[in-house]
Order: sequence, then C-alpha cells, then structure tokens
Amino acid sequence: MLKVSVIIPNYNHSSYLKERIDSILNQTFQNFEVIILDDCSTDNSKEIIELYRDHTKVSHIVYNEKNSGSTFRQWKKGIDLSKGEWIWLAESDDVAEQFFLEKLCVTIENCKDVVLAYSASNLIDENSNKIGRLDWGYIGARNWENNYCENGQIEIENYLFYRNTLPNASGIIFKKSKIQEETYEIVSKMKYAGDWYFWVKLLEKGELCFISEELNNFRQHQQTTRTTKSTKEEIRRFKEYFIVLNYIKNKYKIKWNISYHHWIFDSFITKYGLNQIFRKPELLKNFPAIYNYYLLKKLILKRIN
Repeated sequence: MLKVSVIIPNYNHSSYLKERIDSILNQTFQNFEVIILDDCSTDNSKEIIELYRDHTKVSHIVYNEKNSGSTFRQWKKGIDLSKGEWIWLAESDDVAEQFFLEKLCVTIENCKDVVLAYSASNLIDENSNKIGRLDWGYIGARNWENNYCENGQIEIENYLFYRNTLPNASGIIFKKSKIQEETYEIVSKMKYAGDWYFWVKLLEKGELCFISEELNNFRQHQQTTRTTKSTKEEIRRFKEYFIVLNYIKNKYKIKWNISYHHWIFDSFITKYGLNQIFRKPELLKNFPAIYNYYLLKKLILKRIN
C-alpha cells in the first residue's frame, strides 16, 4: 500500500511550482504518489505541470475548467483521488527539505494513535531566501523548541482554542481514514479558517506529534491568504475564526476568555478601526456577549480620550 499521497493544489503559482514539485520528488522517503490539481490558473502553470506528465510518481493531473473558489474544495478532490494511507497537502508555493517525509514517517511509526504529524517551518521570501523561523500561532507555556506528542483533545482545549497553532498545511501529514465526510461540508464554505477547523476535527480522533526541526519552508508573498485583503474579505476571515472558536467552545464546554482572543480583535482594529466593527451587526452577532462588551468598552474609551 502507498504510504503517502502528496496533493499539490495550485493556483497561479507558476513562479514557485517547479521548485515545489522538485522538492517533493527529491524526498529521501519515496513511498508516495503525487496528485497535481490546478484551479484554472491564468499564468503558465500548465506549461510547468506538463513537464511532469510522464513522471512515475505522478498519478493524477487535473485541471479545473472553472475556479473552485476555495482551496478546501481542492483538498477534497485530491483526497478523493488519493490511494495513500497518509495525506500531505503540499501547497504549491512552499518548499520541503529533502528529509521531510522520512522524518515524519519515522515519527508516526513510533506512535500508533497519531492522526497528524507536523514539523517546524522556516519562512522564505519570493526568492526562496530563509528569513526566519515560523512562530505564528505559538502560544502558551510550550515553546515548540522540542519534539512532542499530545492527545488531540488536550491540544484542542489548550492550544487550538487560542488560535490555529498549525499555521501551514505544507508542514503537516495526516491520516486519511480519520477524515469525516461532514468536515468537508463545513470547510468547503470557508476561505480562511477551513484548515483550522479541519485540524480540530482530525485531532478529535487521536494524537498529534511535532518535530522541532525546520523541515518545511513557508513562502511569504503578496498572494498568500494572510496578506491584507479588502475590508469585505477581512470581515469574512474574522467571521470564520469565530465559526471555529464557537465550535470548540460548545463542544468542549470551555468558557470564553478575552485574553485568549484579543489578537483577533486587535488585528482588525489596527487595520480598520473600531467603527468598522460596529457598522457590521452581522459580524457582531458571531461574538459572545462578553467580547462585544470588550469592544464597546474600547470604543467608549477611544471617544472619551
């Protein structure tokens, strides 16, 4: 049986695509297939993808005639085509170190209940220069400087209820058999927080393991989903965050605590100001009352001062 199915969902990443594909094909661990999905790119991605048409590792190449509108719909398409026991969603603008699969596969073999394993990541720029270690989302007492394994539910309650501490899908492999069909229905409607919800649902089924070595390279450029978008898109991101948080809160009976989530509000306020939030009642209804009080208090203090 194939150990890993590597899914490359691409959209207009021709500048990075060859480096990405080559970093997969050159892995020291070779028990994998590659599935390349293009979401109706308008650049020359197809020209690059076709260079790999006859490669023995490439099992599927699929071009969408119309853009899907969500990378998470592409995830499902690739997973449905896959034959591997484990899935690696290798985003088309990122790059892997050659030992990525080898070291993660050793880790999962040593932990029978693991459903998700991931490594630390470096940040790279548009020219593939390393610009630092990715630490977005690292919170709490854990410093992510050491390897660890953890019960999935504990990880959700202690870390993923704060924020998405698994910030880059390219640095993760997960067990295909643990995905629930209804999870796709939720994430396919999302654009920004679908991965956060996806990891939560997976970790309800078992343990996760982390390797502190930087085996993944997460590229920063103008097209990444975390770059500043229009106000409308930022509000959508904001709302999706609370879809995930409300799910965790209700599922695990956790009390709201503004100190967990002030980073969400502060980020939005810094970009757009308090007034934008209060002009969007459909946004406020997603927040717990205590958080609306927090925002109202900030607005009043701002006007007084």
